[in-house]
Amino acid sequence: MFRSFSASLSALRAHSTAVDIVGNNLANVNTPGFKASAVAFYDLVTQSIGSGLGKTQVGFGVGRPITLRRFSQGAIQSSSGALDVAIQGDGFFVVRNQTGAILFTRSGNLQVDKDGYLMTATGEYVQGWTEVNGVLDTRGAVSDIRIPVGALKPPSATTTFSLDLNLDAQAKTGDTFTTSLQVYDSLGAAHILTVQFTKTDTPNQWTYEIRFPDSDVTAPITPVTGTLTFSPTG
Repeated sequence: MFRSFSASLSALRAHSTAVDIVGNNLANVNTPGFKASAVAFYDLVTQSIGSGLGKTQVGFGVGRPITLRRFSQGAIQSSSGALDVAIQGDGFFVVRNQTGAILFTRSGNLQVDKDGYLMTATGEYVQGWTEVNGVLDTRGAVSDIRIPVGALKPPSATTTFSLDLNLDAQAKTGDTFTTSLQVYDSLGAAHILTVQFTKTDTPNQWTYEIRFPDSDVTAPITPVTGTLTFSPTG
C-alpha cells in the first residue's frame, strides 16, 4: 500500500516541476537572451516479485525530472537602443558581476553607466580586449569595456567610396543619370559629391564626372572623369 502512495506522489511532484518549468518559459517569452528549458522524465528501478511464470515487476514511480536547457538560436529583433547587439550563431557575451565573478549571457541590451562603462541591463560589466596601436590581442586578459562618452575622435578624410546603382541599359546616347554622396575632409567637414553618368554612342559604355560644389573648393578645379564599359550581361 505504501508503495502505491509513493509512486503516485512521485508523479505529482514530477508533473508539478514540469508545470513550473513550462510556466517559467512562458513568463520569459519576451526576455532578451532567455533560453527555454525542457523536462525529461525517467522511471525508477522496478522490483521483481515472485518467480518463474508468476513473476511480477512493480515500479517505484517516476524519478526527479531532469531539466535540459535549450541553446537553439532565437529570433533577432530590432530595438531602439543605440548600444543593443545580438549574437547570430554560437557564442556568449562575457560579463563580470559586482562580486567579480565572470558570467556568460546572450542578452545584448546594453547601456553605459555614469563613468562610461558598458553594462548589461542587470548591472554586469561587459568584458573585452583593449586595442593598442591598432592591434587587438585576444590572447590577453579581458577587462571592463569603457566608452569615452563625449570624447571626440580625430577626423579622417574620405579616401575611397563605392556606389551600388543601376544604369538603364536602354538609355539613348546623351542620356544622363546623377547621384550624390557625402564625404569628409581632413577637418571633419562634410561635403556633397555629385556624380553624373552620361551614355555614349558606344554600346554598354558610359562616361562619369565627379564634382564638388563650387562653394566648397577654391577655383579652378578639374572634375574627376572616366569611362565605364560593361559586358553584354552587365
